[in-house]
Amino acid sequence: MQALLATFSSVKSFSKRIMPIRLRTTFLMHLQSLKRHPKPVGNKLDRIKSLRRLKVPIEAVVDIGVQTATHELIEAIPDKPHFLFEPVPTWYQAIKENYRCMKHTLYPIALSNQSGFTWLIQSSMHGDGQVTHASISNARLTPDNQRIVSCDQINVDRLDSFSADFPANYLLKIDVDGQELNVLEGASGCIDKASIIIIEADYSSVSHRALFVEGFGFQLIDIIDRGMYGEVLWQCDLVFIRNDLMNESLRPPMFDRQHWHPIP
Repeated sequence: MQALLATFSSVKSFSKRIMPIRLRTTFLMHLQSLKRHPKPVGNKLDRIKSLRRLKVPIEAVVDIGVQTATHELIEAIPDKPHFLFEPVPTWYQAIKENYRCMKHTLYPIALSNQSGFTWLIQSSMHGDGQVTHASISNARLTPDNQRIVSCDQINVDRLDSFSADFPANYLLKIDVDGQELNVLEGASGCIDKASIIIIEADYSSVSHRALFVEGFGFQLIDIIDRGMYGEVLWQCDLVFIRNDLMNESLRPPMFDRQHWHPIP
């Protein structure tokens, strides 16, 4: 940061000597933006660290679809309890190892918008029989040991059923390979206890999921971890904050041009 400010000062001085006034004004405004925002936020880790630095309350993490670990949440929030939901036994030993140094609770169950039974499908993205993804389905699929590695009946429940375990102002992260909206519907009784929600969405579900979450009193504050396929958006993570927690540190009063800055 000190090096950046030193560079800023020297370039500013240099611009005064050689640039026309209009060009110099535009150039210095851009440099001022870089000075105020030297590192754009584009991923979970930086975004969560930024929110904590700005005193947004995060008293716990509720991580739905943890697989083996969500390393960004481990690094950014090591001092709060993590409530981990993962129905795939394959990952349990890795979860135990990855979270061994922090307070955590593992719930070995799938979540959706109803309680009962469902089918856990473990699949291989590469078609080689090595599990890379898991999802739940109302219909049983026949394993071929290549793309479909296994299909087992498991219990499913609503997040509401466990809400008494969570303190107020928890960060809710959902990444469940396409079932995110069902999980949200099953959290309708406790979602207002969350301070921050991070939910994965593909290009076809961004608006639907955003509207659903906003209906519970949240607002979209960032789109992070964007993944492209070809030249267009494929998937991303949507970040929401509860409306009552929005403040001028996050979104300054309009309109000050110096608070505008580009994102990568």
